Amino acid sequence: MERAGGKAARRVVAYLDPAIAKKLAIRALHEDTDMSALINEAVRRFMAD
Repeated sequence: MERAGGKAARRVVAYLDPAIAKKLAIRALHEDTDMSALINEAVRRFMAD
């Protein structure tokens, strides 16, 4: 799948606790980004350890 800007992406389904999903959506709005970008960054940081 190709995203805006020509970046390749693979679709993955993840199920989040509703409270976490809500916080993630609010954070995405505040940072003017999308939830996928926030999840990608969080996973990158987690996997770097």
